[in-house]
Amino acid sequence: MGTIGRWFKRLRATPGMIMSNVGDGYGSQYHLRWWVNGNQSSLNTHIENAYRTLDLPLIDSIHWVSPIESDGFRELGGMEYFSETGRSDVVNAWTGFWPQSGRPQMWDGWAVVRFKDGTEEILVVEAKANSSEFETPGTGSKGRSRVNILRSLDEAKAFLDVPIDAVWYETYYQFCNRLTALYFLNEQVEVPSRLLMIYFIGD
Repeated sequence: MGTIGRWFKRLRATPGMIMSNVGDGYGSQYHLRWWVNGNQSSLNTHIENAYRTLDLPLIDSIHWVSPIESDGFRELGGMEYFSETGRSDVVNAWTGFWPQSGRPQMWDGWAVVRFKDGTEEILVVEAKANSSEFETPGTGSKGRSRVNILRSLDEAKAFLDVPIDAVWYETYYQFCNRLTALYFLNEQVEVPSRLLMIYFIGD
């Protein structure tokens, strides 16, 4: 399995699994909040089933950090989790890797997956409920921040053997900067991390 395959897994909501049009709310943000806070055990079961398709130890627990109702459904931005958990080494490395001005990556969900062998990894979640969400605006950064972003995108592309002339800063920029953040976590600071894409259907 290639590097990108190791880094992320898709979970497609299908009948009998995670269905949308729940209650009076719509959109991927609403649905993810509902499942994390209202039916977490079922969501975790589907995640565990997805993990079983990978060559990984069995999951012992999934600890959800965001979005949590008691925390106002707050979404974590950038490497905020590591700032809150005392990992200044990760925060400092991120400061040099990605510009700190402007709006950081906002993660739809964030969890810590603990395995039965005592190891753990970060699980960041991107949720989509409509096809229009796949195409996102390009980076609006300018000047030094833009140079920093393009350099980091190119670094991730080179590691993943993506052609250097592939444009990662326009359409699909959100997904590309997520891959770049995963490259940073897994390869730069050696924090095992994975991206889970959840697709809600019937919204």
